[in-house]
Amino acid sequence: MEEVGGTWLRPATPMEEMFESAHQRGTLLICYHIILNSSARLLEEHVRSALKHLHWKVPNLRVCFGVRDGEMWLRHRSSSDLDFEVMSSSDVQATMELLRTYKYNSGAGPMWCAKLLHETEHPEGSLDSSSKLPFVSHLFLGFHHGIVDGITTMKVCGCFVKLLGDVISGQPISDEEQIGELVSAEETEKLIRAKKLRIETDYELREALIRGARSKCSNPRLLRRIYQAPEGSEDRSAQVIRHLDVATTEKFVNKCRTEGLTVHSAFTALANVALTDLLMKKNVIQSSYTIFSAHTTNLRRYWPADTSRALGCHISPTYLYTETPRDAGNRFWEYARTLHQNFKSNLKSGKALEDIALRQLTSRPKTEEREEDRVEDREENTEAKPEYFTSNMGDVTPFVSGESEDVKVTHITRSISLHKADLSCSHVFHTFKGRLTHCLDFSTKFLSEDLARDYCDQIFRRLEEVI
Repeated sequence: MEEVGGTWLRPATPMEEMFESAHQRGTLLICYHIILNSSARLLEEHVRSALKHLHWKVPNLRVCFGVRDGEMWLRHRSSSDLDFEVMSSSDVQATMELLRTYKYNSGAGPMWCAKLLHETEHPEGSLDSSSKLPFVSHLFLGFHHGIVDGITTMKVCGCFVKLLGDVISGQPISDEEQIGELVSAEETEKLIRAKKLRIETDYELREALIRGARSKCSNPRLLRRIYQAPEGSEDRSAQVIRHLDVATTEKFVNKCRTEGLTVHSAFTALANVALTDLLMKKNVIQSSYTIFSAHTTNLRRYWPADTSRALGCHISPTYLYTETPRDAGNRFWEYARTLHQNFKSNLKSGKALEDIALRQLTSRPKTEEREEDRVEDREENTEAKPEYFTSNMGDVTPFVSGESEDVKVTHITRSISLHKADLSCSHVFHTFKGRLTHCLDFSTKFLSEDLARDYCDQIFRRLEEVI
């Protein structure tokens, strides 16, 4: 990792280190695809200028990693160069695939990039748009996950759109006004320490948590019972994207409200029911299926102070262990309400923080590993292996509130690479301007493209049925 000087900021958090390790393996990288409608063809110099201002207005985009006294630290970059390219001979899917395995210069930066595509056919076919602006462009923003999470990245997207409009119209731009602050995980660490103290001083609680974690770890992942990639085939990340129209999205959201639960809980229930449908279709027939899922949680929700300007990567999964009868689809909303109550309880209690605390208490440092300890370590393992992940940002429209008369955003699609990470798939979804967008990211080692499409098709067939 080439290191190019800059002021040292602070030691990297465990989350930042984990994502840097994943980046070195070429996985767990973020890609945002933004479709822009404009009054005139976007000029490269306008986009480049907006990106330069973005660099100076977002502190996350001006950092890199470095090793200091044997520890990984975050430091300021010494350069302000951009990684921006106009893709003249590419398409949407090829560009997404490029960013899923992108190699950033962690020791010098930048740890993000931008690619621009002009009028090209979208791989999912024609998308409805209410915009009357005639020119269509596709902007791709790629990120090292160690410097951003969903909240931060959406703020970056909104900031870019505002800057692009200002550049085109010739508005003055102040780079001194930052959109937020790159904060450490200090508040999260305080909460984890409190959880650890409680676990350490309550023997019965500790044993109950370890038993629960072991049972989750021993639960076989269901998707892996119906597909294993052929020997020697390449493990890569792929995706299936679905966009609901405004009318169907509104109907679904209103139905969730009427039934007294969130869109997230309802969609998770749909994902579970569709998974059981897929399993039964593949002759994995049981009276009930235990589905273990992981739900990306914004840990700022547990901080005591205002977090509106807190940028960085502050996430961890909240796990959900759900018994799903094979006929759950016949009484869908009853099943969804049970799931919702369990998920709500886990969120309220800070289960994500408790799980981190338990892992820290039960993990043996690598330097202390001995041959005779390995069996014991496996027994003490509390690292969960979920069936799938979710990343739900809710309604992201407010993040992109700075549109101009010259530039409008038609769609935003989020994606994360999962290959080489022992992860099957992730449901990445949000609503934007009244439309639900769902991206199933998956590893081709654990899910074929045909199975992934079948799974998504079944989710949305079930959605149509229950609304």
